[in-house]
Amino acid sequence: MIIVANFFGARRHSLPEQFNIANTSPRWWKGETINELTPGNIVWQLKRGKITKGDYTFKYNKQLKRLDEHGFDWAHLEEKTLLCWCPSSKFCHRFILADFLEAKGFEVERR
Repeated sequence: MIIVANFFGARRHSLPEQFNIANTSPRWWKGETINELTPGNIVWQLKRGKITKGDYTFKYNKQLKRLDEHGFDWAHLEEKTLLCWCPSSKFCHRFILADFLEAKGFEVERR
């Protein structure tokens, strides 16, 4: 199973091996980043109102499909926790990633 969560939830709970998938991470967090899964500049475009959530979803899915085409090893995410900043109640790329992974047959837990 792959877990997607936010940094603060991961800090409060003992979760499996953790990786950052956000553009930045908290100062206290010392783990590694999976750069291929960060949203890059589209997150700033959304926050500044330059693109819609629909545009963001399309662009992030396009990024994930490109990784897939280039042979990204999705299976290496098994038994890992992928972290970003967003509260579970907010629109977030980790949920787009979760949908993508589920469509590929992976079990994903959203926190």
